[in-house]
Amino acid sequence: MDELEKKLSQVLKSQTQVESVGGSFVNAAAVLILFVNVSDEWNIVYTRRTNNVRTHQGEVSFPGGAYEPEDASMVSTALRETYEEIGIKPECIRILGGLDPVRTISNFTVYPYVGILECEPTFLINFNEVERVFMIPLKWLTDPLNFYEQDHLVEQQFIRRVVHYNDFEGEHLWGLTARITQQLLEIQ
Repeated sequence: MDELEKKLSQVLKSQTQVESVGGSFVNAAAVLILFVNVSDEWNIVYTRRTNNVRTHQGEVSFPGGAYEPEDASMVSTALRETYEEIGIKPECIRILGGLDPVRTISNFTVYPYVGILECEPTFLINFNEVERVFMIPLKWLTDPLNFYEQDHLVEQQFIRRVVHYNDFEGEHLWGLTARITQQLLEIQ
């Protein structure tokens, strides 16, 4: 286990969300922040959503989605959705823990989990939901020259400060996914 894994495991243990679902996770979703080690460099997996999905069409996101009643826990939701969207089997992922849940402007609560890919990074994309899978190096994500905050008008009603990253290989990481990325980077 390298330094990044040790630190994340220690910090995330105390922040792991309740594993069993007591029945009422209306408007709840879970995402997986999946770390992949490529040539001794840590990367995080992101997806670009298709225009066929109901919300956030064409945006960069983590693998994940809405809680379903048959899910045993929110981490089960994150693992199921990751398998459905990008074909990574749950047994290939070692969950380190979870970040604090994040409330969205659309009244959803998103439960972010952090995991390490322990198999080859072979992605089987569900093209109904995901247009592209890509990885961004952790080193690039932590460079302060690569991100900034900008005002964003929400539903023509109010302005909110939103995190944006400079484009990486033509992909623009911003909004909730960028905010969760920043939340993780603050503890690593």
